[in-house]
Amino acid sequence: MIEIYFTVPGDVQPKQRPRFTKTGHTYTPKKTQDYERKVKNCYLMEYPTGIAFKDEPVELILNVYFQIPKSVSKKKREELLVYHYPTKRPDSDNLLKSIADALNGVAYTDDSQIVHAVVNKIWSEKSAAEITIREAKK
Repeated sequence: MIEIYFTVPGDVQPKQRPRFTKTGHTYTPKKTQDYERKVKNCYLMEYPTGIAFKDEPVELILNVYFQIPKSVSKKKREELLVYHYPTKRPDSDNLLKSIADALNGVAYTDDSQIVHAVVNKIWSEKSAAEITIREAKK
């Protein structure tokens, strides 16, 4: 069974809503495009062969690490790291959407292959996303 694991350093950019021009054409905002490109590049640096999952159902596990603000006291920082989860924005579904869309045609043929997904939001000293993709088990 294939299992792919890689990390994307820095803040995770949630999927933004599409924008519309005055003439009615839709486009993806630049921040979203840039982040999706970054995810693709991080994947391809680890797995340069490209698509690992052609047609099979996959599960995606996403651990999103949020950096604790510098203004938080040392005592509160330790408490957050051990006992608390970030319940702030962005929403988990928007975080998942940006990663899943970025890996379309790169790690798997289409994100419709994702049949099980888990998103964990975690406090940390540094921001990053840890992504695991594997064949779904029945």
